[in-house]
Formats: sequence, structure tokens, C-alpha cells
Amino acid sequence: MNKLNLCLIFFTISLLLACSGGDDNSPTEIPPAPTEPSTPGSTSSETTLTLGQNVVYFEKAGGERQIAVATNASGWTTKSDQSWCTAKQSNNTSLTIVAGLNSSNNLRVATVIVQTNDNKVQRTITVNQSASSDGNYIRPAKASITIPYNGSHGIEFVEGISEESIHVDTNLTGWTCRADESWCEVRCDKSNVYILVMPYFGTEDRHAVITLSHEGTDYAVINVIQEAEKKSDLTGNDYDYGEGTEWD
Repeated sequence: MNKLNLCLIFFTISLLLACSGGDDNSPTEIPPAPTEPSTPGSTSSETTLTLGQNVVYFEKAGGERQIAVATNASGWTTKSDQSWCTAKQSNNTSLTIVAGLNSSNNLRVATVIVQTNDNKVQRTITVNQSASSDGNYIRPAKASITIPYNGSHGIEFVEGISEESIHVDTNLTGWTCRADESWCEVRCDKSNVYILVMPYFGTEDRHAVITLSHEGTDYAVINVIQEAEKKSDLTGNDYDYGEGTEWD
């Protein structure tokens, strides 16, 4: 009987010693998972700059014109590339162009540059000033035109047919037109300039200048821009569409 009691006592003591083992009775905390470093996203918006017009005409006497300016940039600047034509900010939303008297016998052309303060966007205004001293004038409805790369689609230059035409207001008869680049074909009648260009497959836009004259005096110019070939879908894939392609 005593032996049984001793065994029970020994067993109880052993059990108590086993349960009391361990270095720390406090529960072990699981460390939090490491946080992935965050990648900051771009919050900047695209800079925009819009002008009220990109062509300005002055008679020989000169004058002043105000042009509207709209941009989401913090500010903008303007300047002229010719001393006879000045450009300055009127306020945050407009600029003023001033041309003095044209005492020469030649048409004067200046370019006014408008640029955002971040230098991301630049626009230009073409300024033409007549040299006429007798009230004569030649004024094209547009001082610039942009033509897509496939322009005339290869149509031959035929009398009365042209891919692009620009109306001309003038009090002169027998005025002429000429282009400074061979790829830009031009002709005119009493009140229109007709422009024809061949398809262009270059990678950069190309430029030509058409000059409108009468008896040796240049009265106006038209700037021609033909865009480089651009054929891409929304996925950025380039395609070369051959002849005979049918569309649904």
C-alpha cells in the first residue's frame, strides 16, 4: 500500500515538473509580414497650349492685334523673331502683336513664338505684312495648311482638279504663285491657289512655302506642311495596307 502511494506521489511530482518547463510563459507573437515598398504613380497631366489664331495680317501701315492664349501650365512666354514685329503678354490669357510701318517694297514675314514655362509645348503665329503703297493686296484665306502623308493619292495634276485649294482675296489681276520645293506643285486662278503633293513615306514632316506675287512684288505666303507617314492601330502595331484591301 505504501509502495502504491509512493508511486503516485512520484508520478505527480514528475508531471508537475514537466508542465513547469520552458523559458517564458508569455505567448509568442507572430511578426507582421514585411510591407512591400510602394511605387509612387505619376500625377502630372499633359501640358496644353492653345492660341486664338495662328495667322495675322497687317497692311503696310502696321497696327496691333490681340491673340487669346489658354494653357494649364504655370505660365508662358512669347517673343518675335523679327525686330519690326513685337510680341508681349497683355495678361495671363492674351498676347499683343505690334507691327510698325513697312517702308520697304517687299512683303514682311515674322514668326511669333509662344512657349509654356516648363518648355514642354510651343506654338507659333505667322505674321504677314503687306508692302503695297497703292492699296493693292493679295490675302489667302489660310497662311498655313497641313496635308496628310498620302495627300493627292497619286492623282495627276490636271487643270481644274486639285487635292487642296485655298481661296484668295485680292484686287489684282494676273497675280502669280510659286513654291520653293519641287514636291509641292501649285497653280492659281483669279481667286484660288491649288496645291498638289505626291504621297510621302518619310519619317519626318516636310515643309514648303508658297509665295503669292504680282509684277515682282511678293504680297503673301502660305506655309505647307506634309505629315510623315503614320499607320498604326491602337495597339501600336504597324500595318502596310496594299492595294485591293477591302473593308467591311
